[in-house]
Formats: sequence, structure tokens, C-alpha cells
Amino acid sequence: MVQINMLPWRERAREIKRKNFFTALGGVVGFALFIIFLFHLYYDDLIHYQEKRNVFLQNEIAQKQMALDKLRVNKEQQGLIQVKLQFLIGLREKSYHAVQLLNELIKTVPDTITLSKLARDGNALTIEGKAQSDLAVAAFLKSISENAFFAQPVLTGISSQQNSADSETRFFQIKVEQREAETGSPVQMQQTEVKPRGEAFGFVLDIERLQAEEKKRTGH
Repeated sequence: MVQINMLPWRERAREIKRKNFFTALGGVVGFALFIIFLFHLYYDDLIHYQEKRNVFLQNEIAQKQMALDKLRVNKEQQGLIQVKLQFLIGLREKSYHAVQLLNELIKTVPDTITLSKLARDGNALTIEGKAQSDLAVAAFLKSISENAFFAQPVLTGISSQQNSADSETRFFQIKVEQREAETGSPVQMQQTEVKPRGEAFGFVLDIERLQAEEKKRTGH
């Protein structure tokens, strides 16, 4: 009977299997490395793309911030211009009111009245001066009350100084409010009749009595 030695064939088969195994293993490892490499390239591209987007967004934000800063500066400048404009308008209105006040006041001052002081606090006016007689002061009060630019005047003080035997000077102080509309400009209002009598600090003003005394003094 013939005996066949199978050892070399088995050894060769094992060697082939071993080679095939390592070849397959190498292929799997290589394929896995290739897949990992592809994932690396993909995620690297994503990271690069996101970085480009971040740079773009940062540039856009910087430009928008510059635009906002410019708008804020322009708004501040506009506010300053508005303040200056309001200041100039206020000065113009004050100048206009001051000129109008003097023009209206001049219309009310009789020839026998000399004004020495005019003070203004808001719409409140304080007028000081001297007159030749009580009748002149009464006429001045009546003239102020009949002017639509002023409210009812109040005589707050009066004193006299003897100049000579037949001459006496009256020093007076009058307070009056300037009438204004809601817009801040003087308004035309109905004239108010002055009362025949007015009292201030115990001083009684009787126009009829003063007129009679003035006639007696002048001899008419």
C-alpha cells in the first residue's frame, strides 16, 4: 500500500491561509485608514469652512459696529445742534419779548414820570421811579392796567421827598405781571378798568381827590 505524505501540502495550505488572512487584514486596515482619512478631510474642510464663516461674520459685525458708532456720533452731533438751535431761538424770543416789553412800557409812562429801575423775574416786573405828584402815579397805574400787555398793577410802595416849598417828589414801586399766551407770546385781552381806590402798605389812592388837589395847587 502506497503511503502519501500530506505534511508539505498542509503546510503549504496553512501558509496560503496565513497570507490570505494578513492580506485581508491589511486590506481592512488600509480601508479603515482610508475611511478615517476621508473623515479627517471632511471634518477639516468643515472646520475650515466654519472658520471662514466666523471671519466673515466678525468682519460684518465690525462693519455694523462702525456704522452704529457713526450713527451714534451723528445723533450726538444732531442733539448738540438741536440744543444750540433751541438756545438761539430762546435768545431771539427773549430779545423780542424784551424789546416788546420796553415798547409797551414806554406807551404807558406819562411825561411827569421818570423810571429809575426795571427788574424782571420771569413774567413778574418790578418798576421803580419818581413822579411829580400822586396824580401822575395814579395815571401811570391806570395806563398800565389799560394796556393788554400787562395784568392789573399793584402799587407796593410810595414815599415823598420835599424839594422846595411848593414842590414835592413821589418815589414809588409798582409790581405787575406780563400777560402771555400758552405759546409764550403776549396776548390781546380785554382792558380792565382800574378801580378808583387802591391800597398798598396803608396808602390810599383816590383819583378824584388827587385831581381836585392838583387843580387847587395849579389854580385851575
